[in-house]
Amino acid sequence: MWRLGESRTSKLHLTWQSIAPQWVQYIKVALISITPYDAVGVQFLHSNVLVISATIADYKVKKVLVDLGSSVDVLFMHSFDQLHL
Repeated sequence: MWRLGESRTSKLHLTWQSIAPQWVQYIKVALISITPYDAVGVQFLHSNVLVISATIADYKVKKVLVDLGSSVDVLFMHSFDQLHL
């Protein structure tokens, strides 16, 4: 039964709230930084990009290119193989 002052829309909204998934996944973000100490012995002849491997959500990402602007691009293995490096 509907009570006085309740609209059909508010009842439907309340119904959807009660059956909606009640889980929220929180992911801790790890800061990745490179210090001048990490660059000891590295020769900077020109502006090279940083290539790293990473595990993201339990998946091994083989090549992640980090440019000098600190943005991240993913290079797929098929594309990397075509570079013949």
